[in-house]
Amino acid sequence: MIGIRKMDNRGMMTVEAACIVPIILMIIVIEIFFGIFLIDMSSVKSETIRLADETADVWKTDGNLIDGTYKPQQLLSRNKNFLRHNNRGQLIGKAKARLAKRISTRLSGTTLCKNGVSFSEDKVSASASIRFLIPVWGSREYTGTAGWTFTCKEKAVISNEEELLRKQTAKK
Repeated sequence: MIGIRKMDNRGMMTVEAACIVPIILMIIVIEIFFGIFLIDMSSVKSETIRLADETADVWKTDGNLIDGTYKPQQLLSRNKNFLRHNNRGQLIGKAKARLAKRISTRLSGTTLCKNGVSFSEDKVSASASIRFLIPVWGSREYTGTAGWTFTCKEKAVISNEEELLRKQTAKK
């Protein structure tokens, strides 16, 4: 028994703590931030759908068939009061500002890049784009991107009997 040596494993935990634990922690942190991005994506989608529907409802509100002047009391009773003193000419700008305000208040880890509201024939289109900047130093150099982006485009139909009357009277 003179030549038996005892093997010592004192350095193995140091290697594991230095290499494997930071990688696992980085994966967990990225999953948490991706979860925040998913929550923000669902918020943007729900707000664009909601605003497109509301804008289409306001557009359909019965008023003057020729110039589209609103009846203020009807807008107030339907909870569409962001246009109570104005007409259709200002609807796009006010809807776009309302979309930006709603989305900005609900975002937790992303920023609003751009948003828009437009009308085409019998549809209202609402769109929004958000960007999530990855909060890890050097991530832009390693991944080649500034972060994750999400774009949402939603449409709501305007057509109803009143809108058909409006179009026919405008042609005459």
